[in-house]
Formats: sequence, C-alpha cells, structure tokens
Amino acid sequence: MIGKTHLAGGLATAAGACLLTKPGLGTGIIWAAGCAFGSLFPDIDHKGSTLGQKVKPVSAVIGAVAGHRNFFHWFLPYLILAVVLHFAAPQADNITFAVFLGVLSHLFLDALNPSGVPLIPGHRVHLLRIHTGSGVDKIIGGLLYLFACIGLIIWGVWMI
Repeated sequence: MIGKTHLAGGLATAAGACLLTKPGLGTGIIWAAGCAFGSLFPDIDHKGSTLGQKVKPVSAVIGAVAGHRNFFHWFLPYLILAVVLHFAAPQADNITFAVFLGVLSHLFLDALNPSGVPLIPGHRVHLLRIHTGSGVDKIIGGLLYLFACIGLIIWGVWMI
C-alpha cells in the first residue's frame, strides 16, 4: 500500500477506537496522532516511503541492514516493545497504545499485498494480492479516509 493508504488506515483506526470508547478530546488527539505515526513507521525500512523520505540516511541504513518488509513488518517486536513500555512508562500508555494500533493497521494493510508480512521468520501472511499503488489500493485509501473523517466527526459531535 502507498503511504496515503497507510495514513488513512491509521486515522480510520483512531476513529474506530474513538467511536468505540468515546475518550476525551486530549486522548482522542493523542490516539489520532499516534495512530497516524504508527501507520507510517514500519516503512522506515524503505527510503522511498513517506516516512523514509523524511529521514533518508536513517532509512537507508535500516533498509540495508534489515531489508524491506522483514523485521520492521513483523508483529512480535512491536508487541514486545509495547509490553516493555507499558511497564517502564505506564504514564505513556495512551501514546504506546495509539502507535501500536497504527502499526497494526499498517501490518494488516501490507498483508493485503502480494509480498505480505512475516508472521514468523520464513512464513508470510498474504491475505489478498492488492499491488502497491494500484487502483484498488487507492480506492481502499479513499474509503479509509472517508471512514476516518466521518468517524472523527461523529466522535467530535458526541463530545459536545
């Protein structure tokens, strides 16, 4: 998926979380920002990605060492990091939760790609065969943006 689709997925995930739990304004903003960042983060291993372009030298090194859609697209390191952060800095749980949700949205969307994502080393999950940048990718991104906008508006109205 392209960066815009991943970002839309992260924002849609935040909207869904806000609709389900109805947090306060501050928490909702943290969730939206955290999910947005998390939805782009796994592609730090690709210097041409939305995030990779912002930190090209770092991204180039990570990509050379880890490769694209390998370690940074594996669920387990993020889960371990979230658990460690929960115990080390419980006051940051909202941020940890939001970034983790955003990462999960990224991994799910990449599992729709023919390359898939690693479940365990040597085994990849391929849910569909949607190619990055294809019309279907862009339609999914548009629908996710639509859900994110409508969901966040409804959540905002509920808060009033």
